[in-house]
This record gives sequence, C-alpha cells and structure tokens, in this order.
Amino acid sequence: MTRPMAKRQSAGRQAAGAGSGAAAQATAQGQSGKLQTFLQKCPWSILIAGAAIQILTGVPSAWGVFQRGVCEGYSLDTASASMIFSLTIGFFGVGCILGGLLQDKRGPRVAGLAGAVLLSAGFCAASIVPAGAPWLFYGAFSVPVGLGCAFLYPAVMSCAQKWYAGRKGLATGVIGGAVGASGAVLTVCGRFLIGRWGIRAAFCTLGIAMLLVCGAGAAILEDPEIPPDGGRTKTDDKNGRAAKAGKKDRKAAKSTQKRKEGQPAAAKSESEAGQTAGAAPQSRAGQTAGIIPKSGKECAGKNESKNKGAQAEANNYTVREMLRTPQYWLLFAVVGLATPAVLLFSPVIVELAQERGLSETAALACIVVGSVFSAAGRLLMPWLSDKIGRRYTDMLLMAALCGLSVWFAFAAGWTVLLVYSLLTFCYSGEAAVIPAAGTDLFGAKHAGVNYGFLALGMSAGSVGFPLLARSMTNAAARHIIAACAPAAGFLCLCFLKPTHGERL
Repeated sequence: MTRPMAKRQSAGRQAAGAGSGAAAQATAQGQSGKLQTFLQKCPWSILIAGAAIQILTGVPSAWGVFQRGVCEGYSLDTASASMIFSLTIGFFGVGCILGGLLQDKRGPRVAGLAGAVLLSAGFCAASIVPAGAPWLFYGAFSVPVGLGCAFLYPAVMSCAQKWYAGRKGLATGVIGGAVGASGAVLTVCGRFLIGRWGIRAAFCTLGIAMLLVCGAGAAILEDPEIPPDGGRTKTDDKNGRAAKAGKKDRKAAKSTQKRKEGQPAAAKSESEAGQTAGAAPQSRAGQTAGIIPKSGKECAGKNESKNKGAQAEANNYTVREMLRTPQYWLLFAVVGLATPAVLLFSPVIVELAQERGLSETAALACIVVGSVFSAAGRLLMPWLSDKIGRRYTDMLLMAALCGLSVWFAFAAGWTVLLVYSLLTFCYSGEAAVIPAAGTDLFGAKHAGVNYGFLALGMSAGSVGFPLLARSMTNAAARHIIAACAPAAGFLCLCFLKPTHGERL
C-alpha cells in the first residue's frame, strides 16, 4: 500500500509542477501579448524609451568633463586618462557584436537589461578603484562601460528601426539625437556632482541613475510581431491593397457560382441553349474585355508577392555572407576613418581650448555646445540621407570633416568652440547614418549583429589613431591624421555600391 501511494503522490507532484510551469508560461505570454498590444497602439513609446536610455550612454562625448577629475582623484597622467576614453570606445565595438548576438538570440529586452547592468557596474566599480592603478581602472571602467553602451545602442536602434520600418531615418534620428544630447546632459550632471561631492561620488551616483533609467527603458523593448501602421512601407501598403482586391474578386466568383448551382434544371437548360445559340461570341468578347485575364492578374500578383518575399529574404545577409562582400570592408573603413577628426581631441578639448585663449568656463562650453551640435547632426543627417541617399550624405560629411580639421589646426579663441562644434555635428551625423546604411546594404533581419561588426571600425580607429599620434614626435601629428583620414574615407565611399541594385 505504501509504494503505490508514494507513486501517486510523485505523479501528483509532477502534474502540479507541470501545471504551475504551464501557468507561468501562459502568464508570461499574456504579459507579452499585453505589451505587444500597447506597443502596436503606441509605437512612439519605443522611441521615448530608447531616447531615455541613450541620454545617459554618451560617455565618450562627455569624457572631457571627467578627465581632470580622474587625473586628480586617481593620480593618473593625461595619457593614461585619455586611454580610458579610447579603450571605452574600443570595447564598444566589441560589445556591439556580443550584444547583437544576444539580441538576435534573446531579443532586445534581454540585451538592453544586460547593457544597463554592465554600464551601471562600470561606474560604480570606478568609484572604489584605488589611486595610481590605471590598468585596474581600465578593467573596472572601460571594459564594462564600453560593453554596456554597446549592448544598449544596437538593441535600441534595431528595435526602433523595426517598429518604424518605413521611416528608418526618423527612428535613427531620434535615437541618435538622444545620444548626441547625452554629452550635454552628462557634462552638466558630472560637473555638478564632481564640484559638490568629488569624482568618486559622482561615478557612484551616475551608476545608480543609469541602472534605474536604462533598466526601466530596456524593460519595454520588444520587436514587433506585426509591423504597425507607423512602420509600414509603401510596398507593404500596395501588397495589402492587392490582397484585399484579390479577396473581393474571389468572393464575387464564389457568389456567382452559387447562384448558378441554385438555378432550376429548366433554367439551366435554357441558359445552356442560349449559350449554344449565340452566347459563345459574347463569351469570347467577355474574355477579350478582361474577364479571364483578371484571374491571370491575380496569379501574377501572387507570384510577384512571392518573388518580392524571396528577394527580401535574399537581401538579409548573415554575418558570414556580409563579411564576404566588398561593401562591408569599405563601410568598415569609412567608420574607422571618421573617428580621428573628433576622438583625437575630445578627451583634451578643455585643456586645448584653454591653451588657445578660452577661459575654463568657455572651454567647458565646448563640450556642452559640441553635444548640442552632435544631437543636431544625429537628427538631421539621417533625415537628409532619406532624401539624397546614405552614400551622398556620408560623402558630404567626410569632405566637411576633412576641411574642418584643417581649419581646427589653426583655430584660436572662440573659433575653437565654433569649429569643434561643427566637427561634432559632422562626425555624429556620419555615425548616425551608418546603421541605416548597414540595414540598406545587408538587410534588417540581422541588423543588430551586423552593426556590431561595422562598429569594429570605430574600435580600430579609436584605439589605433591615438597610438599612431602618440608615436609621432611632430606636434601637429594629430591635426595631420585628423585631416587625412576623412579624405581617405571619402575615397572609400566613391567605390561603395549597393548590394542589390537599389540606390544607396
């Protein structure tokens, strides 16, 4: 009696466990369904959540305000503090790949939450790093902050582009504008916190704020199951109208067939006799008028829809397929060659502006005003790229970076503020166009991880060019590199062609 009772109890526990698991799964699916319904009605909430996340991730843009506090509070020289900045951007590129893979596997919410935790952990860990240990600071701050920003950016950008598939420039501009404005927000917050409590407390406070804001924003990130109206393309609308017209035609044909089947036998024979006597020419005339060809159009429409679907699937490149194309390597080079025009100077812009005649307050304004111009570039340049194409927009910006870099080499006084702000406008605008260009070239299906491999160009440029400038004894080496690199990027764009015959 005991053994059968134990078996029944075990079976009951298993059934209860299975029931609770099914209930939990059903609850999770219900919550996901509610979120999908909400997002379908309010797709703009994705843009708001993404902007809230990105407003706190522009650490490289605001690093100038932390540079002096890090040098003083951690007993580091200027070169070591600048390397913190370079390594943060370097790990951003690596993190874009890891975050893109995680996003493709688990969705943007998981990637976004992981990024929020890493970003917050890096700032909080920096607050307890002992002084005089640059390598420990690199590991505690640069690695997790670079990875965290990278996990967040592709997750937000890819998710927004999927909700606004027909207006990728709008989605890219809003999210990119928040990234640009982030430099101004972090500069103001960082200066206030450092002045009141010191650099360590500032890092800890910002880390906690990033966890709360970025975590809350990432919690609602979810790819659309069905593209909302705000994200429908013109092709989708045409296909939808064609499908509705086909349904109406099929319903009309069915109703006609039913009426014929419902006729009495005598009526049928009379109808057949009438058709034999003289309706044959009329039938042929009806065929000539377009009765039969209408079904042919339906078949052609179906075949065209299938062909478009197959073509769209073929345009979605996997990473392995993308790496085999010359377009990837050209765009990779463009991303890397754009970096020195701004990133060679942004860590030391405050000191550089003071050396060229500006007061400390005016020098700090370079960061704030530069961040505003950066936000403007990220908003306006994707819109322009929707009008004239990604390639021509990038060519215009690369040419501007080259010319402005030459001007910046001789700028003094308030001209430093003006030229540096224009440089940030062009650099950020160019960076904001890259995700849309990558989607146009390699498709939206693997956009997250594909962008990660494109961002490796930024990693290579942010680490390689500072090391190159440091190895050159010429005082003007940074300015020479900053002017020549965008010129080389312009040449790369001259050879960049579309992957599937459409305008880029």
